[in-house]
Amino acid sequence: MLYARNWMIACFSLVLVVVLAGCVPAVPSEPSEAPIDTSQYADRYSDELLTWAAGIRDAYGGTTLNMLGFAHPTLNAMKAITAEWEDLTGITVVYDETDLAKVRDKFVLDITSGANSYDLVMTAEVQAPEYWNLGYLEPLDAWLNDEMDVATEAWLDWDDLHPGYTMMFTSVQDGSRYAVPISGEVALLFYRTDIFDELDLTVPATYDEMLETAKFINDQGIVEDGRTVHGISFRGRPALGGGNWIWSIIVFPFGGQIVDLDDQVTPAVLAKKEGAVAAIAWETEIAKHGVPGIASFDPFDAINQYKQGFAAMSIEASVLSPGVLNPDESIVTDLTGFAPLPAGPNGSFNQTFAHGVAMTASGENKGAAYAFIQWMLGRANQDLLLENGGAPVRRSAMEDPANQEKWPYIEATLLGLDQAAAAYANRYFATPQVEWVLEYLNVWSVNVSRAIAEEISAEEAVENIQSGMDEILAQK
Repeated sequence: MLYARNWMIACFSLVLVVVLAGCVPAVPSEPSEAPIDTSQYADRYSDELLTWAAGIRDAYGGTTLNMLGFAHPTLNAMKAITAEWEDLTGITVVYDETDLAKVRDKFVLDITSGANSYDLVMTAEVQAPEYWNLGYLEPLDAWLNDEMDVATEAWLDWDDLHPGYTMMFTSVQDGSRYAVPISGEVALLFYRTDIFDELDLTVPATYDEMLETAKFINDQGIVEDGRTVHGISFRGRPALGGGNWIWSIIVFPFGGQIVDLDDQVTPAVLAKKEGAVAAIAWETEIAKHGVPGIASFDPFDAINQYKQGFAAMSIEASVLSPGVLNPDESIVTDLTGFAPLPAGPNGSFNQTFAHGVAMTASGENKGAAYAFIQWMLGRANQDLLLENGGAPVRRSAMEDPANQEKWPYIEATLLGLDQAAAAYANRYFATPQVEWVLEYLNVWSVNVSRAIAEEISAEEAVENIQSGMDEILAQK
């Protein structure tokens, strides 16, 4: 009996110890990474940033982030300061870099195979809607609104990112945001300042004036060092990045549209047929006063004609501006002006084409990934990215007089971005947010190119575009 009583007392004591132990506050776990001496960074980062990084180190030190990307100047800039990020936060970043043409297939295969290897992914604006429609990307809104584990710091400054870029990664259906832009481009007018001065010409304010200017210059029969200088050069090949590009930008200023403005899916070119036809007709007409062969030009053909002095104007992507200003590539380095696109009958609009960094929905390190995005792509460290070759995507950078002097095309780019933001406010998108957008673009390319080459009329091109898009949608 005594044995039984002692056994019961022992059991009761053990239970009591266990229960009381559960009531004692847990001892905080040790940081996964020990603090470091940050004095070496005192002149490079603010005390606020260093304190924040120390907190991130306490929370996520020892984590490894995997990022899928493609060759890109801003990715190179990110890599250049990654060692400092790793030292300050204890978070390692592994970059898996492939070609832009291959990144989509690699990412989709990783997801569909169940591997789910990546925490972060670089994406082009034409790929992003497919990713988010399939649930591959983490919506950023809850993070930006401080509803998740890592707070959004004031120095991220989302509003400083130009909406002409952020709208490319924002769902037109529900307004969800999915990526932080790291680069982008708008269409600009490149023009020969010496020729404009000599002929007493002003930068065209409308597309009609641009047509008149191209014709006037072409009619002068200007010859420089054996080169005939034509009125204009632009891309028009019957493939992606060719005939689709300018038409999908100027169709809106001319009063046309591409898809239904409400659902952003249904082909609706014929809904405003007159404007769509007028845009193609303008391209066909101005090409007559341009460098021969425009209907076969890709973007590099188009800008090279300008850089080598064969055209007095060019409509091309702002991202090609540095090449024009490089004396090793261009003979018009000191003879070039930059301007936003002119206005059409329906107003002044532009379009942007961008790259961004997104968090994956399947990533297991979302807190660390969001911290990385804030550090790398926030306003606080934008100067470091720019110093290492990154692209300016923020108003503060583009409005900085020092940057405008350094990059003479930035002011025109900023105005072009404002035109793009105005287009998006009207739900005018050159790249509809559907998974099959590249199929749409190919239809535009072929038919616009054929019209420029005068194989078909502008009206036939528009009708072909509508029917081609209808066929694509019917197969989905």
